[in-house]
Amino acid sequence: MTTPAFLALVVDDEPISRKMLTFALTQEGFACDGAEDGEEALLLCRHHPYDLVVTDLIMPNKHGHSLVVELLAGEAHPVVIVHTSVDDPRITKDLLARGVDDVAYKPTNYKTLAARAAVLVGRRRDHRETASARNAPREAAIETVDITDIEARMANLSKILPVSQAAFDVYDLASSDDVQVSQIAAGIARDPSLSADVLRLANSAFCRNNPSGKRIVELEEAVLRVGQKRIGELALATSALSAVTANVLPWIDMDLAWRRSVAAGVAVDLLLSRGDYPGVGGGLFLSAIMHLLGRLGLGMSYPRQYQRMIERCKQSGETLDALEESVFPLNTGQVMGCLLKAWNIPEEICLPLNYTANSFLSLAPLDEPLRTQAELLKLAIFIGQIAVGKWDAWDKLEFPSNSVVKRLRIESLARIVRDARADTQQIIGHQRKTAASEGKQALPRKPESAAAQSVGQLDYCKLSSASFDFLREIVASMGIELNERAPHEVEANRNLLIDCLWSPPKKFTESFPADKPCGAKLIVAAANHAVFYRHLGKVVPLPTSYGTLQAACGDMARRAESSHADKTPTLSN
Repeated sequence: MTTPAFLALVVDDEPISRKMLTFALTQEGFACDGAEDGEEALLLCRHHPYDLVVTDLIMPNKHGHSLVVELLAGEAHPVVIVHTSVDDPRITKDLLARGVDDVAYKPTNYKTLAARAAVLVGRRRDHRETASARNAPREAAIETVDITDIEARMANLSKILPVSQAAFDVYDLASSDDVQVSQIAAGIARDPSLSADVLRLANSAFCRNNPSGKRIVELEEAVLRVGQKRIGELALATSALSAVTANVLPWIDMDLAWRRSVAAGVAVDLLLSRGDYPGVGGGLFLSAIMHLLGRLGLGMSYPRQYQRMIERCKQSGETLDALEESVFPLNTGQVMGCLLKAWNIPEEICLPLNYTANSFLSLAPLDEPLRTQAELLKLAIFIGQIAVGKWDAWDKLEFPSNSVVKRLRIESLARIVRDARADTQQIIGHQRKTAASEGKQALPRKPESAAAQSVGQLDYCKLSSASFDFLREIVASMGIELNERAPHEVEANRNLLIDCLWSPPKKFTESFPADKPCGAKLIVAAANHAVFYRHLGKVVPLPTSYGTLQAACGDMARRAESSHADKTPTLSN
C-alpha cells in the first residue's frame, strides 16, 4: 500500500458532504480524518499534524469561523480551506484577510476542490522544507536504502553466514512426514556443535515432555522428547543465531539479543500450549526465536546507517523501529523473510514476521489465520522482553489492548509472563553451565545498566482496565518501586504515576476532580487520548521508547524522593 502523501481533516456536520470530500481528497493522495464540529476538530488538530483542514462554517458546538481563527493563530498551521454554502463577500473577504488559503462554495465540484487543495498543500510543504533546510543546523543525514540493494545484500549475507549445512538438512528432514527419528538424529550428528546444542536444549525448559527429569544423552531420545518438528526449528534457529552473533556489532548487546530470542520462543510456546488455535501454530516458534535476525542482518550490512540511527535515538528519544522505517524500505521482519527465502524456507511459514513492526490495531484487517498468528507473535516477542527484564533505550513500548487479549482467549497473562521468565532463566542458565563444563565460550555478559539499580519510589494509581499490568512490569525493570494506591488513598503533595491506558478520560476526571489535593502527576495514556490529559499533568503517550518512559519515571521518582527528604514526617489520621 502506498503511503499517503498528506494528512487532511474534513470538518462538516453533514455526513454526505464529509464523505464526498473525503473520497475526492483520497484520490489526490490524502489520508483523511473527519469531525462533525469545530470542537471535535480542534481536539484532533492538537494531536495530529494535519497538512490540510477543510471546514464548513455553520456547525453545532463550535462553528467554523471560530475554528479557523484558532487554527491560524498557531505558528505552523495547516492549509485551511473553508467549504460553505454561505456566499457572502464580506465573510469571504474577512476569511482571506485572516489567512484562509481558499474558500469554496456549495454545491461543490469535489474533484476540482481536491485538486486545488493538493496544489496548495504541496506548495506549502515545499516552502517549509526549503526554509527548514536553509535555517536548521546541519545534521548528518541518514542515507536511505533502495529495496533492490537490500535484497541483494541479504541474498549475499545468506550465503556468507556460517550457518551449518547440517542444520538446514535437519530442518528439511524434520519437516517431512516420511522420515525416521534415526535419520534426523544422524543428520544432527554430522555437526558436533549442533549435536551439543540440541542436547543442551533437550535438557532445558524447551523440552516439556520429560517428566522424569532424567538427563537426555542420546540424540534419538532428544528428537523424541522435544518433538520432530520442534527439533528441526531449534536446530536451524540456534545455528543461524550463533552465526550472526559471532559477528560483533558495537551498538548491540549480543547476550541480550540471544536471551530475548530464547524468551520469545518460550513465550510463544506457552501461548500455543495454553490456547486453542487450530491451524495457527505452524512456524510461529521458528519466527519467534529468530525474530531479531532481520535487525542483526541489517546491522551487519549497513553499519554506517545504524551508527547514525543509534546516535539519533540517544539524542531524540526516538525508537529504533521508527528510524528503521524511515531508512529502509522493508521492516526487520520482512528482511528476515529475505534471509529465510534464500535458505529455501517456505514463505508461508514465516509470513507473520512481516507484521512484527505493525501496531496491534493495524493487524485487525488481516484475514485468518494470519491475524491471530501475527498477534500471537507480537505478544510473544513483547512477553519475552518483559521476561528478560533488560531494555535498550530505543526499544519500542506498545502494549496490547484488552480487546486483543480477549480475542486471543488468554486466561492468565500474569502466569504466562511468570512462567516465561522462569523458563528463560532456566534455559539460559543451563546453556551457560553446560558450555562452561564443555570448555566452550558462552556469549559475553555485559554488566547490568544503572537502570536496574534502585532509583526510588513512586505512588502508583492504575485506572487502566487491562487484565495484566504491563506498565508495572516495565517500570519495575527501571529500579523504581511502585506503591499502588486507589484514587481515594492518594495523599496530598505526593507525586503520582497514573496508568490511564484503555481507560476513558472520564474515569480520570471522576477519580481526580479538580479540587482533590495531589502532587505532580505523570500520566501514561494511549496516544489517541493523550490530548485529553495534557493540561492535567506530564503525559507519556504510548507507543513510545523505553528511554522516554524511563526518563520521565526516573525524574518523577527522584523529585518525589527529594520532596520527601525535605519534609518533616508528621502523623496522619
